[in-house]
Amino acid sequence: MQVTIWGCRGSLPTPMPRDQYERTLASILTAYRDGGSPEDVEGFLAGRPFVERSMYGGNTSCVEVTEGEHQLIFDAGSGLRLLGLKMMRGVCGKGRGEVNFFISHTHWDHIMGFPFFVPAYIPGNRLTIYGCHGGLRERFEHQQVLTHFPVTLDQMASTKSFVQIETGKAQTIGPFTITAIKNYHPGDAYSYRVQTEKGVFVYATDAEYTELPWEERQAYVEFFRGADVLVFDAAYSLVEAVEKLDWGHSSPFIGVEIANDADVKTLVLFHHDPATSDTGIAEALAKARRFYEQIPNKASHCEIVSAYDQQVLEIERC
Repeated sequence: MQVTIWGCRGSLPTPMPRDQYERTLASILTAYRDGGSPEDVEGFLAGRPFVERSMYGGNTSCVEVTEGEHQLIFDAGSGLRLLGLKMMRGVCGKGRGEVNFFISHTHWDHIMGFPFFVPAYIPGNRLTIYGCHGGLRERFEHQQVLTHFPVTLDQMASTKSFVQIETGKAQTIGPFTITAIKNYHPGDAYSYRVQTEKGVFVYATDAEYTELPWEERQAYVEFFRGADVLVFDAAYSLVEAVEKLDWGHSSPFIGVEIANDADVKTLVLFHHDPATSDTGIAEALAKARRFYEQIPNKASHCEIVSAYDQQVLEIERC
């Protein structure tokens, strides 16, 4: 099973500001000069911190999960556009695609990429959009009324089906078994657990845990239990998570605690706040790792990473 992050920002797309790019460029050029200008530029870059040689990205939530020829897509944020272009090189470009979406909720940052998803315009492609909210089709249609977008949902030539699913009731698609749990988030959002013979993936964005009673928190711990990869809402610092109660987001520290309790193998910090710079994301990751190292009596090791656009994570259980 392979997990690819196509968009990891929350709320709205967040391109790197020019002044931040110039500071990053100046920093790495200075390091290159002071390091004696090695001839192997690629080798030099590989030795620099991630935040200098790359960027976390600016697209909003979209995560692809594949196993063999089978695929699931979680959320349709602005990252979906690039995924769609990649898919056009395969069967979707020939009008033979079978595409399955699972939508956490329909706040704009999680569906804004759908009008730019090229496979949806190709006759013969069949798209199924699953979600736990009622009126899912109407929510997508509303985004594309002519006062908002020049192409309506019905004018996209693919066949589209909208399926409302229930929490706790498993869906089977190819090798995937998918279940949902309701998150605490304004207007409700839902996390998804995906299980195959290869492993377990959990997509858990737009969720707040700060003031949950112990019993409710444990329900999430069990839902995440044994995940090989957990994509977790870490939009805020711990202080911000307390200051912004009822905003429906979480923090890296809470993610670390829950991942440790649930015996998660890899915790992916996700839904980066648009007010947080790439440097801020890197600092939050370092703090989360230090916090994890201070936890006593850890049952097993959890790797902690920050999501970035086009990041690929492999799941392969022995």
